[in-house]
Amino acid sequence: MRFCFAALVALLVGCGGETGGSAAPPPDEDRSLAGGLEGV
Repeated sequence: MRFCFAALVALLVGCGGETGGSAAPPPDEDRSLAGGLEGV
Protein backbone atom coordinates (compact mmCIF):
# COMPACT_ATOMS: atom_id res chain seq x y z
CA MET A 1 0.00 0.00 0.00
CA ARG A 2 2.83 2.40 0.81
CA PHE A 3 4.43 1.72 -2.56
CA CYS A 4 1.20 2.61 -4.37
CA PHE A 5 0.86 5.83 -2.39
CA ALA A 6 4.50 6.76 -3.05
CA ALA A 7 4.09 6.04 -6.76
CA LEU A 8 0.94 8.16 -6.92
CA VAL A 9 2.63 11.07 -5.16
CA ALA A 10 5.65 10.84 -7.47
CA LEU A 11 3.37 10.81 -10.51
CA LEU A 12 1.44 13.86 -9.33
CA VAL A 13 4.63 15.77 -8.53
CA GLY A 14 6.02 14.95 -11.95
CA CYS A 15 2.88 16.21 -13.69
CA GLY A 16 2.62 19.46 -11.74
CA GLY A 17 4.40 22.75 -12.15
CA GLU A 18 4.79 25.03 -15.12
CA THR A 19 3.35 23.74 -18.35
CA GLY A 20 5.36 26.00 -20.63
CA GLY A 21 2.22 27.14 -22.41
CA SER A 22 0.48 30.45 -22.21
CA ALA A 23 -1.62 31.15 -19.15
CA ALA A 24 -5.29 32.04 -19.30
CA PRO A 25 -6.00 35.75 -19.55
CA PRO A 26 -7.00 37.54 -16.36
CA PRO A 27 -10.75 37.91 -15.66
CA ASP A 28 -10.69 41.66 -16.35
CA GLU A 29 -10.07 40.85 -20.03
CA ASP A 30 -13.30 38.82 -20.33
CA ARG A 31 -15.73 39.80 -23.05
CA SER A 32 -19.42 39.00 -23.24
CA LEU A 33 -20.51 36.86 -26.16
CA ALA A 34 -23.10 38.10 -28.60
CA GLY A 35 -25.64 35.39 -28.98
CA GLY A 36 -29.26 34.71 -29.49
CA LEU A 37 -31.76 31.98 -30.11
CA GLU A 38 -33.12 31.34 -33.52
CA GLY A 39 -36.21 29.35 -34.29
CA VAL A 40 -35.94 26.11 -36.14
